Amino acid sequence: MVISVGMAKEGKKIGGRGLLVGIPALVIWLVGALTLFEAEIAAVGIIPEFLKAGSSERKAIAGGPVYKFSLSAETLIPVEATVHLFTPPDESDYYGGKLRYYLYPRKVLVSRPEAPDTSGVSEGDYIILYLPEKFPHRTLESRLRRAFRIESVYHRIDDGWRTTVLRASRRKG
Repeated sequence: MVISVGMAKEGKKIGGRGLLVGIPALVIWLVGALTLFEAEIAAVGIIPEFLKAGSSERKAIAGGPVYKFSLSAETLIPVEATVHLFTPPDESDYYGGKLRYYLYPRKVLVSRPEAPDTSGVSEGDYIILYLPEKFPHRTLESRLRRAFRIESVYHRIDDGWRTTVLRASRRKG
């Protein structure tokens, strides 16, 4: 492609081999580049829905399952409650940060589900398991149930994420 453009600037005729090599190379590059923009292409499909939506609906579209859960959490979890949040580890702490933001002013303590720290959980505290559906959540939940008497408050699977809210009644002895 570059050779063909250079040839055109010099006044030479474009065609022949340069064109035969350039066009297929351009097509291959475009197909490869489109896969890199998969999320952007998917977002274009959401734009009409997003523009028609009201303010809270826009937040739900943009925030996804985290925002949808936060709307329920406002009514489920009292403002003065302590919340123990178990989210998957990621370098940016995206889910932990978002949920802490949405659950403010509640005191939110984040733990990693692979090595849950339950030492700080007290009677009346809430436990949120916000995990990918593929995560072995039953192992974590059964570990928590062995340590505490637990009341299930909320459970939902949304867009591949399993959200469970539990309330610790008291530590088992």
